[in-house]
Amino acid sequence: MAQAQIGLGELDEAQASLAIARELEPKSSALATLGQTIKKLKKQQKEKARAFQRRMLAKMAEKTAKAKAQSEKHDLDIKTAETTQNRKENKASAEAMQLVEKLERLAKLHKDGMISGDEYAAAKRQLIGL
Repeated sequence: MAQAQIGLGELDEAQASLAIARELEPKSSALATLGQTIKKLKKQQKEKARAFQRRMLAKMAEKTAKAKAQSEKHDLDIKTAETTQNRKENKASAEAMQLVEKLERLAKLHKDGMISGDEYAAAKRQLIGL
């Protein structure tokens, strides 16, 4: 019975069956050998379980690291996009301010009589791009 349970991988049940058999035949060398075999197989089973746990933990750590790296890359991409957008907005704002300043100077020249109405209109159209 114990050998059948070993074949099925039921080592705890095999060990229990072996204990019953040893009560019936305490001096049997075959039962002693079977006991050593069960002990060795249980040790191998524990080692396999530990190795499996290590592999699973390593995979989980790898997935966690990948997810963290992707998250950090995503955050960096967002910051880069925001910085680029801010630069574009700052450049557009600066260009708009320069245009306003030029138009104000042109209006002052016209108000002070330094340029005629036609010259003012032509220069204004040129600045605005019409």
